[in-house]
Amino acid sequence: MSYVIIKSEAADLRKKSPLWMDISIIASLFIVTLGFYLSQSDISDSILPERVKDQIEVIDIPPTVQNTTPPPPARPSIPIEAEDDEEVDDVTIEDTEVDINEIMEDIQEPEEEDEVIPFYAVSKKPEIIKKVQPIYPDIARRAGVEANVVIQLIVSKTGLPTEISVLRGHPMLNEAAIEAVKQYRFSPGMQRDKPIPVKWAIPISFKLRN
Repeated sequence: MSYVIIKSEAADLRKKSPLWMDISIIASLFIVTLGFYLSQSDISDSILPERVKDQIEVIDIPPTVQNTTPPPPARPSIPIEAEDDEEVDDVTIEDTEVDINEIMEDIQEPEEEDEVIPFYAVSKKPEIIKKVQPIYPDIARRAGVEANVVIQLIVSKTGLPTEISVLRGHPMLNEAAIEAVKQYRFSPGMQRDKPIPVKWAIPISFKLRN
């Protein structure tokens, strides 16, 4: 017994093989192309950040220190010679002679102050050679005031009364006593045959006459 195999057109692949081959080739090319572009984009994405990072990297630069140099010293001024046309007047200084003796005469040595000797210690005491009566003040006369005014003074070497003051007295009579003593004159006191100033006290009496 024998069998007969009958091929249908749907099962016959030989007729359809060229079409499928073309489709498979085109699909393969598309997949390969797509994979190539995808791989290129991944590579570019991985490289680009590194490049950008390299470009944006900040480099720290240390600040530059400027050396401040001091200003140069001022140049000394150079004297300028006068032009020949300018005439300079000659100044003649006369010789002056100084007389030292005249200068020494003008300079007076300070006078030494004489020591004032109390009246009781003088070998020769001063004496009154001119005495003036005091003028009785009217206010003291009307008030009936009588008193003795003790005047202290220094009899100078020339016999004049100096440094007059009141040791004891009365307010109404003191000024009149001082004015009277100012007019007194004395012979100076002597010590070792030399006139000396002498401190003395003189009583001036004020009495009313009845």
